[in-house]
Amino acid sequence: MLARLTAERHWTYADAVQDFGRTAAGLGLKHTVSERQWARWCGGDLRSLPRPGCCRVLEHMFKVPVETLLRPTFAASAPQPMDEGAIRAAADESVEHLARIESATIGPATLEQLHDDVVRLARGYAATPPWEIFLQAVRARRRTYALLDQVRQPDQLRDLHLILGQLCGILASTSFDLGHEAEAERHARAAWGFGQHIGHNGLRAWARGTQALIAYWAGRPRDAVGLARAAQTYVRGGTGLVRAVCIEARAWSHLADRRNVELALSAAKKARDVDGDYDDCHDGVGGEFAFDPARQARCAGSAYLQLGDADAAINETAGALALYAESRHESLKVIPQAYVDLAAAHLLRRSLDGAQDALGKVLALPMGHRINGLIQRLETVGRLLGSEPYRDVKAALTLSEEIAEFIAAPVTPAITPRVRSGLPR
Repeated sequence: MLARLTAERHWTYADAVQDFGRTAAGLGLKHTVSERQWARWCGGDLRSLPRPGCCRVLEHMFKVPVETLLRPTFAASAPQPMDEGAIRAAADESVEHLARIESATIGPATLEQLHDDVVRLARGYAATPPWEIFLQAVRARRRTYALLDQVRQPDQLRDLHLILGQLCGILASTSFDLGHEAEAERHARAAWGFGQHIGHNGLRAWARGTQALIAYWAGRPRDAVGLARAAQTYVRGGTGLVRAVCIEARAWSHLADRRNVELALSAAKKARDVDGDYDDCHDGVGGEFAFDPARQARCAGSAYLQLGDADAAINETAGALALYAESRHESLKVIPQAYVDLAAAHLLRRSLDGAQDALGKVLALPMGHRINGLIQRLETVGRLLGSEPYRDVKAALTLSEEIAEFIAAPVTPAITPRVRSGLPR
């Protein structure tokens, strides 16, 4: 209804925002709203009512209860709810499946279908809400595990274990993106265990790298360095080595060790030019298992940002975004994170306008894609906006409010990111 009434008054969003400000002032309120925020109210992206003061202003403007103004938002269909027990139970199954190794035979078409399921999930990850991928991966893993009793041929058994390991890897990523680091770690360890069992270097490298990533986000950067270096022992060059070394660079940045960050980033650039063994994880399946030059540049930008080097962070992050634009690959996972890093770097350079422009690409992101890594980055931006020289700047306060509203919306109705330390990410 808000969108309809706005159109009936022949208002642009700028007109609506001005009238909102005048109405708020008339009510003795200091509330403001941006054009982006008005667009979201009209577009149905909210999962809860705006702040009480904003509700008062809206009702005074239109003489309609705010619940009625925003009714289409609340009538929107919601995904099936999940609770933390479901996340933990899925992690339990990863560990239990690893412990059971039995053997019979299945047709090649069945194996092809299972492999295609992994490819579809991994390559669809960047454009699909992680809770959807999580549920599909759990179902695919159960189907795969149920076939173990039918298999006796060693090559088929190996294929099933590889698929199970890859599905555990996807569950590690989704659990992490949903804000459940402990469960993500268990899935990643199970993925490494399956890779270890069949001697698959690509899966072992990817899983150890993912464990390293989880470790530095959980505030254990020294563990992350060790895990990233363990990942490097399985790959001699190519994508797998590039990813592992970039993750090591991120870990060193959380230790404020610029020298080792530079060494790792330099090693990653060299690894990109070294032909490694093709592996059907990083190179074959790709998607969430891949690590292209754009992701490499984004990772370097994040490392420099953690070190406080705004110029280098902007250079690398802008390069990553340019590569994504050139490839026309739309990643709703990585690209928004790059824009938030870019916003934080602009704030370090005292450019509020640059930060506002970068965040304009992020704050309208659908709720299903508001993942853990993105939220943590936005919290860093929020802390910067709450410090000098932005603390009392009106535009910075408005931007902080938009970020707080964005963060408050859960990635799924029943899953919210758990409370973390105030460490910058």
